Amino acid sequence: MISYAQNFEDVILARVLKGIDNGFYVDVGAWDPTIDSVTKHFYDSGWCGINIEPNPAYFARLQTDRPRDINLNCAISINTEERPFYVFDGTGVSTFDHALSEHFKAYYSFSEITVPTRTLADALTAARNEISFLKVDAEGWEEQVLISGDWVKYR
Repeated sequence: MISYAQNFEDVILARVLKGIDNGFYVDVGAWDPTIDSVTKHFYDSGWCGINIEPNPAYFARLQTDRPRDINLNCAISINTEERPFYVFDGTGVSTFDHALSEHFKAYYSFSEITVPTRTLADALTAARNEISFLKVDAEGWEEQVLISGDWVKYR
């Protein structure tokens, strides 16, 4: 198996989820459809899912490379609103977190854009199947993502 993920998370998940042929994933902070992707192996194996990516450039790549998936061009937060988002070119470290963005500004070029947010509970209404796994990589915003889920409905 070829691992696309940074730390072989896809390999570990493939072992744990062995025997599930048509699973469904949710990838919050999907970033690139191939580079450092926890879900590419599963997509290539026939799975599909929801990719949530606020960066318009990476969202466009997901739209092109993952036509079976539901791709959402937004971020996840506890409120539905428009928020400033720090985009660090060519990296997966874009963030809402101001302190984290100050650190990254020393190393990468950046721009600030405004992105729409929605709750995880709202985004998961697009799920067509039982969710096999949820991956959250939100660069310092993970707590807000998890708080916004409906953990009674989605276990």
